[in-house]
Amino acid sequence: MERFDVDIKDFSPIFSKMKTLNVQWIAQVVSHAASIPLVKAWADNKPAPMGCVNVTSMDSKFWEMTGGACLYEVTYNQIARAPLTDRTISFWDTFVKKFGNTPVYTSGFTYDSVYMIAEVIKEKKSLNSDDIVTGLENIAYKGVIHPQTGFDKQTHDLLEGRYAMPLVQWQEGGKQVVFWPEHFKVGNYVKPVWWKQ
Repeated sequence: MERFDVDIKDFSPIFSKMKTLNVQWIAQVVSHAASIPLVKAWADNKPAPMGCVNVTSMDSKFWEMTGGACLYEVTYNQIARAPLTDRTISFWDTFVKKFGNTPVYTSGFTYDSVYMIAEVIKEKKSLNSDDIVTGLENIAYKGVIHPQTGFDKQTHDLLEGRYAMPLVQWQEGGKQVVFWPEHFKVGNYVKPVWWKQ
């Protein structure tokens, strides 16, 4: 594991070290602006394929932010233009048409949350918080992130197994391609052309 300061600008020494260790895969976990110099240094050094969590890379403008250096990088995303449900692609396309940008990773959850609360209020005919909580505890909502969103009555967490975050890879031309899980995929994982192993 390699930790780094949020103000770091040069990741080349870290990637050079990884090259000497014959690393097979780099699992990055980064959620701030350092991801831009990180990905640029990764592209320059080409130590191994990289993917796990990169919040900034979930943004459709990341290709432009990195000058295409994110080519072949993988991250998960909570929303993508893929058939997560039969509502996801139409939600995505409507969002792009209305706002001129793709939805960010929180968009699907936010959209579904608003409509779940509205559905409960309509069903209960009440704005009482206890009624809303009870309604949400018993909901099975078909949204844009899952065809049957529901909550654990004890913890109020999403029910286990109700949502899989798709893996998305940056590919030629700045396309974000969902390649896993199989039933959501819109394309295949592409091994970096420079990766010979």
